[in-house]
Amino acid sequence: MISGTDQNSAYSSLKDSLIPAANLIDGRSEEDMLCFLSKFASVINFYNQDNLVQGNWAPLILKDPVFLTAMISRIQSKELYARFGHNCHTLKTLLNADGTNSDNSAFISFTFNTLFDQIAEVYGYFRDWIYYMERSQTRYEFKRFVTTNIRDIYSQYFWALIALKEAMHKTSIVPAITAPPNLADESYSYTEQIIWQTGMGKAPYWEVLDMGHRITFKTQPQTLLGVLQKTGEIVFDFLDKCVSYAATEYTYLKQKKSSYPDTLLLRGFVDLLKIHQSQLNDISKKHLDFYYRDILLQRPLPGATDSAYLCTTLSKPGMLFTLPANTLFSAGTDSRKKPVVFSNPQPVTLNSGVVTDLKTLSISPLNGGQGIYLNTVSAPGTVKTDQQGSIIGFDTFGNTNNQGTQATGGIAFASPMFLLKEGIRTITITMTCINEVDTSIFDNAEFYFSTAASWLAVNAVPLPTPPGPAKVMVLRFQLDATQPPVEPFRKNPDMLDTQWPLFKIQFQQVPDLANPPVIKKIEIDVLVNGIKSLQLYNDYGTLSTKAPFQFMGPAPMPGSNFIVGSSEIFSKPVKSFSLEIDWNGLPADFKTYYLQYNQYLEGDMDLPPAPKPCWLIKLKDSITGKKPEITDQKQPNAVFNNCCFTVAFQLLQNRVWTDLDLRNSGACIIDAGASDVNVPPAPTTLFATTNNVLDTTSTFSYIAKGDAIIPDAALQGASLKYTGQNASGFIKMTLNGPGYGFGSLLYPAIVFQITLDNAQQIADKKAAAFTALTPKPFIPKVTAVSATYSANTTVNFSTPDSTNPMQCFIYTPFQNYKVFDAASGVTQYNYTYSGDNKVDDTGIPMFAPLSSAGYLFTGLDNLVAPGPINLYFELARVYAITGGVTAISYSYLSTTGWKTLEILADGTNNFSCSGIIKANIPPDIDYDGLPDNQGKCWLAISVSAQPQSYAQTVFCATNGFIARRTQLQQGAAVTHIPAATISKTSTAVPQLGVIQQPFASFGGKVEETAVLMNLRVSNRIKTKDRAAAADDFFRIIVQSFPDIFYAKTVFNKSTNVNQVYLVKAFAGPEITGAFTPLVTACAEKQIRELLVAKSSCFVSIGVANFNFQFVKVTVDLVAEPANGTNEIAAQVGQQLDLFLSPWISSTGQQVTIDAAITTAQVAAFVAGLRGVQKVNNVRLQTWTNPATEIATVAFTSSVKPFDPSMLLVSNLGHNINCKIS
Repeated sequence: MISGTDQNSAYSSLKDSLIPAANLIDGRSEEDMLCFLSKFASVINFYNQDNLVQGNWAPLILKDPVFLTAMISRIQSKELYARFGHNCHTLKTLLNADGTNSDNSAFISFTFNTLFDQIAEVYGYFRDWIYYMERSQTRYEFKRFVTTNIRDIYSQYFWALIALKEAMHKTSIVPAITAPPNLADESYSYTEQIIWQTGMGKAPYWEVLDMGHRITFKTQPQTLLGVLQKTGEIVFDFLDKCVSYAATEYTYLKQKKSSYPDTLLLRGFVDLLKIHQSQLNDISKKHLDFYYRDILLQRPLPGATDSAYLCTTLSKPGMLFTLPANTLFSAGTDSRKKPVVFSNPQPVTLNSGVVTDLKTLSISPLNGGQGIYLNTVSAPGTVKTDQQGSIIGFDTFGNTNNQGTQATGGIAFASPMFLLKEGIRTITITMTCINEVDTSIFDNAEFYFSTAASWLAVNAVPLPTPPGPAKVMVLRFQLDATQPPVEPFRKNPDMLDTQWPLFKIQFQQVPDLANPPVIKKIEIDVLVNGIKSLQLYNDYGTLSTKAPFQFMGPAPMPGSNFIVGSSEIFSKPVKSFSLEIDWNGLPADFKTYYLQYNQYLEGDMDLPPAPKPCWLIKLKDSITGKKPEITDQKQPNAVFNNCCFTVAFQLLQNRVWTDLDLRNSGACIIDAGASDVNVPPAPTTLFATTNNVLDTTSTFSYIAKGDAIIPDAALQGASLKYTGQNASGFIKMTLNGPGYGFGSLLYPAIVFQITLDNAQQIADKKAAAFTALTPKPFIPKVTAVSATYSANTTVNFSTPDSTNPMQCFIYTPFQNYKVFDAASGVTQYNYTYSGDNKVDDTGIPMFAPLSSAGYLFTGLDNLVAPGPINLYFELARVYAITGGVTAISYSYLSTTGWKTLEILADGTNNFSCSGIIKANIPPDIDYDGLPDNQGKCWLAISVSAQPQSYAQTVFCATNGFIARRTQLQQGAAVTHIPAATISKTSTAVPQLGVIQQPFASFGGKVEETAVLMNLRVSNRIKTKDRAAAADDFFRIIVQSFPDIFYAKTVFNKSTNVNQVYLVKAFAGPEITGAFTPLVTACAEKQIRELLVAKSSCFVSIGVANFNFQFVKVTVDLVAEPANGTNEIAAQVGQQLDLFLSPWISSTGQQVTIDAAITTAQVAAFVAGLRGVQKVNNVRLQTWTNPATEIATVAFTSSVKPFDPSMLLVSNLGHNINCKIS
């Protein structure tokens, strides 16, 4: 159980009792005296000639606004309201009891009448004020405030209450309710009449009082009590506001020149009385001074000088400069026009480097995994403000709320294997990891292949995966013929330096960013069907595939060649290969087609019997030298048939054609009945048959036997063209048989023979039995050539192997790194953003490991290295329920990756408070570490704790140093100088450029006054400089830390710890964190050390900020016609923020800290704002969790802290519903 102590009473007792102010004998203030004179004037009467009272002196005195506001400021509004509230409580108790008792009934009636009278008494005050105000010609803000609010708001309540009392009197719901006074005879001036009677009859009383309907005989007294209590609270709140406002207005009015000489003379007498009052009160002061100064020998303590953070640039880039100690900086003048000078107590070495880039990176939970979020800070080195002028910062190390741009990590593989230009392409990638990996890691991954212009996104083919983790992971992708070619980029969008096509895995989220799977081996299998973009040649040159072409020329003979080239196929370790040729116009059967050729070769042509040779035959024989045949013997030459055409294949490797075992996949079968046909051996036939009919397609297949095809990856580096001097990239088909080729040389002889035979028949004058001419030799034509192949390669990352080219690239949010090259192995470059070298040469991580929760990257231009650097961080603590802060790591981007940066001093205490971080920049820092940020150096600061645990950064710059005021002038009333006061040295230093003082000075104390000394001594007398009770903690804290506005001690019985909760004071709403008053972690530590030193060793003490309980206000109001609704709504919202934040210094009304807030308070405050005519409704909401959906929070009429550790703070987003009257 936790119990708390109310520190509001501690404030009052501290000021009233412990400060021995000079008001112990005559403690009246000037306001008290003027109030007394005003009241005394009301009992000094005027008499007429008949000796009758004809008024008093009050109008003579109260016409002066100074006297009037002084009298109003001394009205005991809280006592009046307390009596009213007591009567309401008493009446409620009676009504809930037996109201039929005659004694109770009479008292109930009396109490109702009393409540009406108490409210009427307040309206009597209002009437008197307006009476005196309207008889004065002086215009002042308080007068406008009172008259406007009564005219527009409170006069209608006045008339509604009179009407309500009249109705209660007539209905006798509550017996003996007196009739209201008849105000018809009241005399008003014209202006008073406007003020009071504007609200008369404006709306029925039940609407004004929010009753819903007029009272009837069935209306319950409890309902009437609720109406009276609610209306009374509104009226009394306005009275209390007027009393507070009057005190402020009095201070303003008394400074102005008076228009009333008579009252001014009276005020002069009051000033004269102050002399005697001071002399009288000095009696107690002399006794006090005698005891404190003479007996206790106490003297006022001297003041302490304040300090300021400065930063500067150097006049020239590329230089180091040591600023001597005690260099003087001009800081203007103090309140007495004396010059204020600051100086640096220590010499400072300055570097020309300036912060030009700030980026944050954080790890956030995302759908059960982890994601990376990146933010870029705009305009680093400048103080930024919001629309209200409040300074804003950024999360120093990002946050875990998925804010910012989601960054991706991943890996890319560059390999000749990924050149896949066309066809149906199936790619299987098998990755073997060192440790077992959850196969769900790819569930949220994206996969890409490179094309000439952009990345091609692809989806993995679903494969059966074993449940649970595994060391081997398989990815399969299939590209159809319509998808673009996979090839190297013309211009790599990811700035990867590679000549090969790429495959990329990109992760939006992963299970564990700190521990990526490490790949030790990768195997790539590709299967491509339907490659048609082949380079085709024959012995006559390049072949065009636009129309059917003669693939071996017009007269293929043994030794004729058909050459096929492909940089895609022969640049890879081919495991299988097939070449498909689509024939154009094949005959049904070559045996039939070449029948006469075969007969001619066999000597068995079906011709008529030859007669005796004629002279023409003889002439021919003599010319040809042919001798008469002795016998009719057949020649043993091969015949033409479907299987007689044979080919052989060779592969060009290392400029040498070597045999390649490539065979026709189809069968070539000759009809068994052709026993008279001689079939030569045919290891590779050109054609295939089906049912003795020639197939229109021939497919030649190769299955690897060992390393018959040696890949030549260099083929992908240039366009492939056959020149005869090529080293590789081509396959050659050579026609082997038959010896006559396709019969082109036989054809003339056969035609000649047939012609002679037919001529002989004509000469012999026989019956016509001519032999038909033989068909022309068949010239094979090809419609299309395509290829299918498969290839496979395996790369072991622990062993360099230049025969299998591959490069691997790791993707990080800022830069992509080459981490492996098959020629050289794993790159020893630390890309982990951490100084600890975590590069593993046994494998490649699937993504860059991020072992920290948040990072701050600082980019510097014109940095001189080696050399010192002083980074100034102005921090602002933010409210977050987080864990503790841990140590911070620093690193820099060197020429070999990220290395640890040694820190000489950390003035921020692990980023818990503003300060300067000092380091020495090593000489190997990389000036071109990021490709898109040439000339910029980078530092990285990383944290392993939750990023929200650390303060926000509102300013960051190099060359920061502390300057202290050289001396504190005696009697100076102000210790701190505002921001931008210091901008130059007292004496010119040419090496310095722009000098900045981004924020106000801090620390220091004014010289102790007599009052402050008495307070200190009184505290010490009371506490003996030890904390004996819980409220002593507060006294000790404010004594040493004047910027603490409020402290509250809560004893936790379960932990036996005295927890001290703190609220920081703020000079204005523009200061960072003003509406969330958090002290820094450094201040918490210092305050705890102070309390522990001044407390018993048996007391456990904790120091912390309050937990925040947010308050949102919803207001329905009517604005004056001259104002815009948006402007009024914005103004009301800003004023409400100040109203709910008493720790921010303000001249306006504010709530009491650590106390309840009611709708009546808020309504009265809003009603008094300029431009607001009427407040119709106010509703409050409160909650503690910043992530709460506000729409789900119920409305209430009053909020108070849920427990003693809670502090009510403004939500900074109120709902102001504004309309014009």
